[in-house]
Amino acid sequence: MEKEKQAGHGKLPHEQQLQASTELMHHSLGYARSMALGCAAKLGVADAIHRAGGCATLDGLHAALSLHPSKLPFLRSVMRVLVASGVFAQVEEEEDDNEDIAGAGGYYRLTPVSSLLVTAC
Repeated sequence: MEKEKQAGHGKLPHEQQLQASTELMHHSLGYARSMALGCAAKLGVADAIHRAGGCATLDGLHAALSLHPSKLPFLRSVMRVLVASGVFAQVEEEEDDNEDIAGAGGYYRLTPVSSLLVTAC
């Protein structure tokens, strides 16, 4: 009986443990992506970018969304997750000559995915 317990609940072989850890991390990151997408939709990030002419800096988004200054780091995190997921695109300053829209860290653009979130006409 003791050997059955060890076989069923003992340590997994290294390869299986790695595979299980990867799968668990994948599910955890899926949750984070979903929460970030929900946050952006609720805040109206896609609408704000659309109203700004299709691109906006992080500071521009922050102002357009009328968020408290203490929320800027959280907005940055949400946008990083959504850029990594392909929901929004981030263009670095050097890639565009338009100094009016480029700022520290570049600016965000809509993608075909985020354009589906635009509710403004």
